[in-house]
Amino acid sequence: MPSLTTILVGLLLVIAAAVGGDHFGYGRGVASQKVADQVQFDQINKDLTEQKAQANTKYRLLSEQVIANAQSADNFKHQLEVTREKARTDLADMRSKYDTHGLWFTTTKSAGCGASSGGPQGSQGLGSGLDTTVQVELPPTLRSALRKLMDEADEQQVNYQACYDWVNRPAQ
Repeated sequence: MPSLTTILVGLLLVIAAAVGGDHFGYGRGVASQKVADQVQFDQINKDLTEQKAQANTKYRLLSEQVIANAQSADNFKHQLEVTREKARTDLADMRSKYDTHGLWFTTTKSAGCGASSGGPQGSQGLGSGLDTTVQVELPPTLRSALRKLMDEADEQQVNYQACYDWVNRPAQ
């Protein structure tokens, strides 16, 4: 029969072997898990780097498009303002010409207008016969009413043209 010391030493050796084997196995397992984790981390980092590069490229392209669209919009706004200013200048020129010339129309004396029928002031007869053509200037009240309508129509035309140009601006 083995002695108590031999049993204790054998038991201690078995425990030491179990603990040592467990520690050795654990260490190998941890090391292999670290390697597997590192492979996954490397793949994740690689994918992340590629995604960042793609996102950066898209961001640059979209930024360039935004800048180009802003420049196009600014150019279009400037063009609209130049066009509107030219239209205002043209209207002012037409109005000044209107102010110097007045409104005249051509009629015959037989129509009831002209010098022989007591027509508006400024009538200029070209003869004394009833079928003679005459130039008659409109009375001031009618002229001012027509002038007001003309001015409003001109302003509306300019505003509508600006709206039309804005709606039909080039695609950006």
